[in-house]
Amino acid sequence: MEFLFLLVSEMKTIEKSINQILADWNPLDVPPNIAETEYVVFIPSIRSKMNDEKELLMYLEALLTNELELDYNSANSLQNAEVKDVARKIIKLTI
Repeated sequence: MEFLFLLVSEMKTIEKSINQILADWNPLDVPPNIAETEYVVFIPSIRSKMNDEKELLMYLEALLTNELELDYNSANSLQNAEVKDVARKIIKLTI
């Protein structure tokens, strides 16, 4: 039972960390107090992909274009670098 509690506690810590990364990234550029909750709905999908950098990158790109309907262009080196940086921060949470 204690192991299960620790596992759930670790999962919540990772989810909070993912949320903070997303809020700091804030691709919609909403006010900081809104960014703290704006991206929570995407955390389960991100968690399911955070062990595979390529899959996570593809998800984040799709998130930007399909879910958030932003003008993301993977050929744009600045935009691409920003998404890769977010993905790397999320992946580091599993190390």
